Amino acid sequence: MSRLMNIVIALVIIGILAGGGYLGYLYIHPPQTKSSIDLDLESWQGRVNQDPGNALYRANLGVTLIQKGQFNKAIQELKAALNIDPTAFTYMDSLGDAYRLAGQPDNAVNEYKQALAKYPPGNKYTDAYKIADVLFNDKHDINGALNYVQQSIADNGNIWNSLYLFGQILEKQGKLAQARQEYLKAAEFNGSDPGVQAALKRVEAAKV
Repeated sequence: MSRLMNIVIALVIIGILAGGGYLGYLYIHPPQTKSSIDLDLESWQGRVNQDPGNALYRANLGVTLIQKGQFNKAIQELKAALNIDPTAFTYMDSLGDAYRLAGQPDNAVNEYKQALAKYPPGNKYTDAYKIADVLFNDKHDINGALNYVQQSIADNGNIWNSLYLFGQILEKQGKLAQARQEYLKAAEFNGSDPGVQAALKRVEAAKV
């Protein structure tokens, strides 16, 4: 209950007592406010209802459903958006996210690969990283993950997530000295990340 509501209740009680009234059972419920995500969900759902053939509305509804944790519904909306606009690679990227969160890594990789093929150079690193991340953490495909994380770094070498993942892959392969170098690069961009800090301590403890 908010501080403001506590003040309101206190003032009501004081007013009743000061007026000589009988204070029996006092039920004061705080106002039920909707979150910004709920409001966005209502807004996009309303737009889709009015114009179901609008791909952008459906895609935004899908992304909002991801934020709500309703992954299967998000998949339906994003697939509907892509049926309307099959060339929208940003929708493919979001659909990949929904698939992964829904526990469907193979479908996630498929969507990320389609998006990766359509993004222009200089903007491919995110989907290349996402593919590598799924392959490494969900599919345990070290070689496949290595291929895509290297693609991500080649497209943009300043992304700490990719450098950190590259270090993890190298560490998994037993290449601790090389892994340390990648962790150090990642730390240059995000040295406060707990994972990066733990990784550096781990490989340095191994006296690489």
